[in-house]
Amino acid sequence: MDHRRFDILARSLADPRTRRTVLHRLGGGLLAASAAASLLEAEAGKRKGGKGNGKGNKRRCQDGETRCDTQCVDLETDIKHCGECDKECDPGQQCLFGECLDTCSPVCAAPEVCCLDECIDLTSTAAHCGQCFRACAENEVCRFANCGCLGPRCPAGGDATRCCPDANGTCCEGGGCCANNGVCTTSGLCCDAGYYQCPGTDVCCPDGLICDGFDCVFPERSGGRRAARSEPAVKATPAR
Repeated sequence: MDHRRFDILARSLADPRTRRTVLHRLGGGLLAASAAASLLEAEAGKRKGGKGNGKGNKRRCQDGETRCDTQCVDLETDIKHCGECDKECDPGQQCLFGECLDTCSPVCAAPEVCCLDECIDLTSTAAHCGQCFRACAENEVCRFANCGCLGPRCPAGGDATRCCPDANGTCCEGGGCCANNGVCTTSGLCCDAGYYQCPGTDVCCPDGLICDGFDCVFPERSGGRRAARSEPAVKATPAR
C-alpha cells in the first residue's frame, strides 16, 4: 500500500462516524465469508455421503425390517428385539411371530428338531416340511423333506392346479377328484367306478340297475312286471 492510501485510511479511522462505517462493512464481509465457508463445508459433506460431519445418512431398512438404533432388524424373529426394539428374549427362548417362546425341553432327538415348543420330524410332517412352519399345499404329503402329490394334479382354473391325494384318482371339474378311479358327478359328488348317481339324490346305483328311491332294482321284465329289488343304493361321497 502506498503512503497516500495509508494516510486516507488512517484519517478515516480517526473519524468516529467513518470508523463505525468501515468496521461495519468489515464485519459484514467477515460474516458473509463465514457463511460462504459453511455452505462450502456442507456441500463437501454431501459429496462425501454426509460423513464429514459424523451424521451420515442412515441406510434404509428393507421391507419387513424395523430400525432399532443403528440396526435394521426383523421384530418377528430377532431374539434381541422381539416384537419391539430392545425387548430381548430370556436364555433358552426363541422369537417367533414377535413373541418370546420357550424352546423344546428336553432337547429333541435326531432327526427331529424343535419347532416352537414341539419336536418335529421335518422329513415327513406336512405342516413342517423341510423347515419349521413351511406347510405343504392341500392334499400334498411330505416325503424326504419335500412336498409332493401322490395322485394327479387336477386343473383348478387358470394356471392353478390342485393335488389329488389318491394315486388312482379321477380329476373332476373345479379341481376336485374322486378316489380309486371313481366317477365324478355333475353335483360335485363321487360314485364308485361302475356306478352312476341317481337323479336328485346323493346315492349311486350300479350300471345296469334302475334307481328306485334309495334302492337299485333291475329293469322291468317282459310282461311289465318290475324285477325284484336288488340292493340298496350306495351313498355318494364328496369330491376331494
